[in-house]
Amino acid sequence: GVMGYVEVTSSQAGITAITDVTSATLTFTAVAGRRYKITGQARLTQLTNAGAIGLHIRESTTIIKSSTHGIPANETTTLNVMKVLTPSAGSHTYKLAISSTVASVGTTASAAEPVVFVIEDIGPT
Repeated sequence: GVMGYVEVTSSQAGITAITDVTSATLTFTAVAGRRYKITGQARLTQLTNAGAIGLHIRESTTIIKSSTHGIPANETTTLNVMKVLTPSAGSHTYKLAISSTVASVGTTASAAEPVVFVIEDIGPT
């Protein structure tokens, strides 16, 4: 079942270094011996120069999974990132973050196309 879910409908712009997506943080209590799938999706726009953009799942400041894509200036694309893991029992907090290698990137979010971040229990290990 779903352990945590968030939709972000506000755009976020001007990101030049790895930055957490505002309101895309999930905390849940993991159970020993269970597998969890963490999935993120966001429409991103390369706002200035061409370069690589990234969508990342982080636990604290540690990146545990990334999806990157090269993109021209002023172009928009949708990135997806997914990680299956078996965390230790107890409370865990995960964040969705975005980055750009050489320029400014931003999310292009709306009610029709939100940034989505979800954690699902997918069964025993």
